[in-house]
Amino acid sequence: MINRVKKRKMKSLYIWHRYAGIIAALFTLLLAITGIALNHTQRLQLDQIFVQADWMLDWYDIDLPAAETAYRLKTLSIRSTLEKPNINSVYCQQENNGLCCEPS
Repeated sequence: MINRVKKRKMKSLYIWHRYAGIIAALFTLLLAITGIALNHTQRLQLDQIFVQADWMLDWYDIDLPAAETAYRLKTLSIRSTLEKPNINSVYCQQENNGLCCEPS
């Protein structure tokens, strides 16, 4: 009678151990795959992929960057964001009669 109870407990422990081992192996495999991906970010071009899912951006409270407008006229490049306009990479300040673009 005691052997039967002991066998049933050992079989139950064996089954739980098997499922715990499978779950641990899957978790270890996930860690290995993500570690390799992070280690080889440039080769896999992961640094050029950006999150575009609206629900994920909302979840992490991330705002999209401001739209940028740019024009090129021969050697002159004019670029404007919501922050400040710039001409040939020199930021400009708004003045009464237009823009003042002097290198600082």
